[in-house]
Amino acid sequence: MVDSLGFRLKLGIIAPSTNTFVQPEMDAIRPYGVTNHFGRLDIPDDPIKNDDDFNKPLDVSLKGLKCGSPVQIAHVSEKQLRNAIVEVDDSAVEAIVEVGTNLAMALLAGIAEFWIDKPVIAINTAIYWHALRQSGVTDRVPGFGSLLGEY
Repeated sequence: MVDSLGFRLKLGIIAPSTNTFVQPEMDAIRPYGVTNHFGRLDIPDDPIKNDDDFNKPLDVSLKGLKCGSPVQIAHVSEKQLRNAIVEVDDSAVEAIVEVGTNLAMALLAGIAEFWIDKPVIAINTAIYWHALRQSGVTDRVPGFGSLLGEY
């Protein structure tokens, strides 16, 4: 059911309690007439000892940022993110996908696409883009990478 602010779509989003970036990033990319409604899951801020604690086996090239806990992920700077992008990028890489929802990466992904000349997709942008498209909202939002800006 729509309302006066969410007359196109009211989008429900559930995020971990340790995540401080997903809500502001999704609010920043929200098209006119769409409202975001956030719920939080209580997730303990347990220490992360190694990459295996954070990631289950993946068939990708992975750069772990070695944060001490889920909350500490929010303290990764844009400079650290830029350096990680540069480190994993080479001629064999077709796209870079950032997979930490508590990283402020939405704006940086759009900037990075410009200087590495290939797709850089932030997970928060991808999740939000998918939810919008599944709901019939096709607005393109510039400044957050080609996924949201062109598709």
